[in-house]
Amino acid sequence: IQPYSSRKLYVLNGAHATIGFMSQANKITYVHEAMRDPDIYGTVTGQMKEAVFGLVQEFKLNAAEQQKYIDTILSRFSNPQFQDETNRLIRRQTSKLARNERLIGPALLCLKFKGNPVNHARAIAYLLDYHDPVTPESQQLHDYTVVNGVAKALNEYCGLNKQDPCDARLI
Repeated sequence: IQPYSSRKLYVLNGAHATIGFMSQANKITYVHEAMRDPDIYGTVTGQMKEAVFGLVQEFKLNAAEQQKYIDTILSRFSNPQFQDETNRLIRRQTSKLARNERLIGPALLCLKFKGNPVNHARAIAYLLDYHDPVTPESQQLHDYTVVNGVAKALNEYCGLNKQDPCDARLI
């Protein structure tokens, strides 16, 4: 069950977070609208492939089956019949930054097998850049990052430090 729970978290939930934070920056309301934006679509697709790369290596999963999983998710995200609002995807902002969560976890796994998680780095940058002054959690993350910088924010919220291979690529 471990490979499949990790796949859901890293691929599906990671894509949701990426769509959510990039959509907020671009003032896009619905997931299916976000999927029509070439920049968001490319980042989400790349992020999912990076996550699958690490999962295939770690758990010896069938790569073709994982690509079908990605294709199914992308098809669902692109379907206008699902009126899924992007603001739903950005709740609990700081929890999405935890070391074994949907963005940092797959980035580290990708790096473990010599991959380059550039799309995860973009998603994390969008998450760190997002600021909702009405939400205390978002305000706290924003204030911490402004005062201390991205490197310290990654250390504080993600548990990353200079020894982690991911740290330099995310800054």
